[in-house]
Amino acid sequence: MPVTRRRRAAYESIQTEDIDGEDDVDSYGYDYQDKQFISTYEEKLPWKTISFVIFFLIVGMICMTTAGLIFTEIIDQTYVDRASPLLILGSLMVIPGGYYSFILASIIMKREGYSWEDIPEL
Repeated sequence: MPVTRRRRAAYESIQTEDIDGEDDVDSYGYDYQDKQFISTYEEKLPWKTISFVIFFLIVGMICMTTAGLIFTEIIDQTYVDRASPLLILGSLMVIPGGYYSFILASIIMKREGYSWEDIPEL
């Protein structure tokens, strides 16, 4: 089961009552209560992040495909000087795009251990 990295949850603060109007440290009750762990987080879809993930994946695959076509001489060799930068740029874009696309697909397929909290918000 993957470990989630980020939690964007807001928790309610617990109001404690003064005992006999005294203001000493012992009267605050530092025990754990179930009410303090209730999450008030609203689940919103991070549309901006999802669009960046899809953009990175598609553009990275186009760059890598174009570089591969230049290296295999299917595209004219006058562009051979552009193949290496395209390959580097494409691989730098495919790595995060593919990673977060996998997480996004796992969330959509409702696999256990994946939630919208795993996708960072931009």
